[in-house]
Amino acid sequence: MPIISIPRKLKSILVVVGWGTSLAALTLGTMFQGLLLPNPSEILPASYGANPLWLWLFYLGSFAVSALAAMLISDIGESIVSIFFAYGLTAFVTLVVLALPDFLGIVQPSGILQQSAILFTFNALFPFPLLVALVGTIVGSALGERLF
Repeated sequence: MPIISIPRKLKSILVVVGWGTSLAALTLGTMFQGLLLPNPSEILPASYGANPLWLWLFYLGSFAVSALAAMLISDIGESIVSIFFAYGLTAFVTLVVLALPDFLGIVQPSGILQQSAILFTFNALFPFPLLVALVGTIVGSALGERLF
């Protein structure tokens, strides 16, 4: 079996793209379960009838994906910078998926879903999920530098 060598910069770019896409998939899946949605009354997710286990799985998944990506990069400085690019990609993918019916002209009046998608994306990704991803990045970087 031939061994394929990938340049370091290309490897980092591919890891960031996979990292951002994985976080977006976790975020959208949790949002479609009825969690991570903005609620003005600050009702706990369990009061919506949803199982809070999904919320814990989302945070654990975000931590694990961030730790694994940072281990693959295995440089703490590059990992900290990369989390912000990955998180930007996560926000972009989440926003596009939520507003896709509006972009395709399926809903009328035009532009109505874009405002909601921005609000939902911001509320779903900040501040606690970002902190979980940052902690996962730091833990993964420490493990990556120690193991590799």
